[in-house]
Amino acid sequence: MCYNCGCFNPDDDMGNPDNLTNLTFKNLAGKWKKSEEEVKQEVYSALVNKTADKNADLKKAFAKAAAAWGQSPEEAMNQTYYLLKDELKK
Repeated sequence: MCYNCGCFNPDDDMGNPDNLTNLTFKNLAGKWKKSEEEVKQEVYSALVNKTADKNADLKKAFAKAAAAWGQSPEEAMNQTYYLLKDELKK
């Protein structure tokens, strides 16, 4: 779901691969040697604890996503937080 925009379409990058989608989490999972679920949990925890900007991968991903969607990194983080919160409840 372009997690940073909130379109509720998990695999639609809205025409820009820099938007955060399930593919973003899949790529991070491979890089971090974790499952996609673990990565989503880790990103969510970093957003809750306000430490996402201390992780170089997340800082870069949120900066790129924000630029792709025309928002601030903080807005991208906030939108992703709300969508992950709902998704991880299931």
